[in-house]
Amino acid sequence: MNHNLTDDEKKVLREMVRAILAKNLKREFIVVWGTNGTVVSFKENEGWLPFPDITKARLKALEEEGLARVRKDTGAAGVYADHVSITQRGYDLVGCDFKEEQKPNLERIRIYLIAAAFLATVIAFLYHLYG
Repeated sequence: MNHNLTDDEKKVLREMVRAILAKNLKREFIVVWGTNGTVVSFKENEGWLPFPDITKARLKALEEEGLARVRKDTGAAGVYADHVSITQRGYDLVGCDFKEEQKPNLERIRIYLIAAAFLATVIAFLYHLYG
């Protein structure tokens, strides 16, 4: 899967997915941008979980890569919280540990097919000759 994430952005996504899968974070959670650090909702009505690695820039990068959906919750002083959910692509990318998808080398495959066809022809010829 192609992506353009920094190591810090990968770390944030990995931490969020692990917290969700461990049921320590809801599938849709709230990120509150506090002055003393960032916190996210911890389960439903069970409190808050400090999450210092999330920044607005990292969350925006995940959204732009299609790995998270973000809905802004605007208060009187501007945006103070984001409702976040991880997309299936985000889960998949963490699941394969951010490995890039390998495209098949078509030229190499073509050469192997030609060689296999040649060998099959030689074997058929030898079988016919020596039967």
